[in-house]
Amino acid sequence: MDHEVQIGFDTLSYYHLLSRKQKRNILERLQQLPEFRIIKNDYFDESYEYASDCFAPNGVKIYIFCVKGSKWGLFVVIHPTWVLGNKDRSALYLFTNPSYNRMVKIVDKMLSDVKVPCSLNDMKLYRADVTANLIFSTCGWVDEYMRILKKGAILPNYKLDWFREKDGKAKDCKFANRHSYKQKCKSAAFFAYDKTAQLKMIDRFPAALIGKKILRLEIQLRRK
Repeated sequence: MDHEVQIGFDTLSYYHLLSRKQKRNILERLQQLPEFRIIKNDYFDESYEYASDCFAPNGVKIYIFCVKGSKWGLFVVIHPTWVLGNKDRSALYLFTNPSYNRMVKIVDKMLSDVKVPCSLNDMKLYRADVTANLIFSTCGWVDEYMRILKKGAILPNYKLDWFREKDGKAKDCKFANRHSYKQKCKSAAFFAYDKTAQLKMIDRFPAALIGKKILRLEIQLRRK
C-alpha cells in the first residue's frame, strides 16, 4: 500500500472573557465589515451569538456569545497555515517558536482592527485539532477505511455525531455525512473524513493533490 502520512494541527481555538463595553466596541466594528451574521439573538433566554468571517480568507473567524445571561465571551478560531500564507486547504501546521510568534503577530493585527482589547497570547487555548493526513495514490483505500471506521465500536461516554442542515457547517450535508464519521463527548471528538471529497465540494481542490486521495483523522481536544 503506497501512502504518505502528515501530522500536525489543522485548527487552534482561543477564548477570552469580555466586559460589556469591550463586547459592544467589537460588535460595533464587526457590523461595519462584510460577513457579519447573527446566529442567535434570544432576549428572553438572555442568549446571544454573533459571528464574523471578515478575516476568514486569511484563516481567522470570530465569535462573540453570551449563554443564559452569563458573561460575554470571545472565540477566535484560527487555521495557522492559512494565517502564515499557505492556501493549500489540506496543509497542516507544525509548531515552531518562530512560526508561532509570527502567527500571533499577524492575528493580533487583525484583532486590533476590530477593537479586540488583547493579544492572542493573553487568551486561553480552548481547543486544538490534532490531525493526520493519510495520502493515498489509489482512491479505494479511503473508501475502505471509512467503511471500516463506520462499523467500529463507539468509545465509552461518546456518541455519534453528523452534519445537520440547520447548523450550516456543510455545503451538502448528505454528501458530507456519506464521506465522514464522527463520535464525540463533552471534551473531545474523533473525526474522520475524505478530505479530497470535502475540498472538491467547496471548490478548493489544489493541483498538488490531483491523482491522490486524503483520509483525514482529527482528534478535537477541548481545554479540560
